[in-house]
Amino acid sequence: MSPAPTHSELAATMSTHREAVSREMSDLAKRGLIEKRGSRLLLHDVSALRALVDKKE
Repeated sequence: MSPAPTHSELAATMSTHREAVSREMSDLAKRGLIEKRGSRLLLHDVSALRALVDKKE
């Protein structure tokens, strides 16, 4: 995605706190699923991201 939404924008969309979004984004980056490059958000493994969403629903 380019430009990537801010953590605050994502938090407002999901009715949560920016800090929670920051923690989750950091975890996803450590797993190699996403990467922030400048103002872009790169999704490295969409299937794995979908599996995480499905698991939480």
